Amino acid sequence: MTLTLIHDRLATAILLFSLLAGVWALASALRRRGVDGTLWGILASGELLFVAQGLIGAVQWLAGARPERSVHLLYGFVTALSLPAYYAFSRGRDDRRAAWVYAGLCLFLAVISLRAAATGG
Repeated sequence: MTLTLIHDRLATAILLFSLLAGVWALASALRRRGVDGTLWGILASGELLFVAQGLIGAVQWLAGARPERSVHLLYGFVTALSLPAYYAFSRGRDDRRAAWVYAGLCLFLAVISLRAAATGG
């Protein structure tokens, strides 16, 4: 199994994860609940996927592989940094508003992951 194939499969996992995490956070917000331990776990697991994807991409970059468009790198950085950035910005809020933001953020990350796949080649 090549790094390119692993990178491609992780991209699919990230898309599916982001959609499911967004729906989970949306359901939590609609039920008038905040971010609970389950959602924190989901978000942390997703961040591990994003970091793994970035590390594999960095190894590919160092080996000489380049994406079709440079914006692919921007999409990767946005994907990996969005969840920790909001967590830091909100100082770890776990109320209903945070659940709404995480829902929107995860759905946004699903779109970004689609764009990254389209520009990666």
